[in-house]
Amino acid sequence: MYYALFYKKLFEEEDLNNPEALMTRYYSDFLKDYRLITQQWNGYERDTTLNASDAADAYHNQNIGIIRDSYEGQVEEYAWAGYLAHEGLQKKFEKSLLKSFDDFKQVYPESAYLSHVSKYIDPIADYYKKLERPMDDDIIFRADAMEYTSWEEIVAPHKGEIIYVDMWATWCGPCKDEFKHKDG
Repeated sequence: MYYALFYKKLFEEEDLNNPEALMTRYYSDFLKDYRLITQQWNGYERDTTLNASDAADAYHNQNIGIIRDSYEGQVEEYAWAGYLAHEGLQKKFEKSLLKSFDDFKQVYPESAYLSHVSKYIDPIADYYKKLERPMDDDIIFRADAMEYTSWEEIVAPHKGEIIYVDMWATWCGPCKDEFKHKDG
């Protein structure tokens, strides 16, 4: 509780849109803390009824909303770019980051941060482009994989065939790194 009260007082006394503060070493931490504390003040809780992808989208949209509502000008540009770069660096590959980056480019088409953020967002865009391409005829994608309860159920339709099973998840960094070494 003391932590939140301390920050509330600090945030009330500080001009969040002071462009001179961007030159300080810890201002990005200050902006991140403000965003996280704002979530607490507003009673934000993740919606447990959403699937993982929709929950991630809601989370990112809320964070970008806090940034857009709280800051303006250079500080908004800096905070938004920093958030996108940080989230892209986490390699969770949420699609909502692509839309937010497109929005960022619309609002700040001449931003000095574009190339920096691009190096973290472009791999996400490439990943989704690969997913949209049609698979080879000899590849079977099982969208219903979660319905199986045993290995035997999975391989039963392919008895006598040689099969390769590749399991991965969008949140798995090593899984995504593996895509670099696959054809197509």
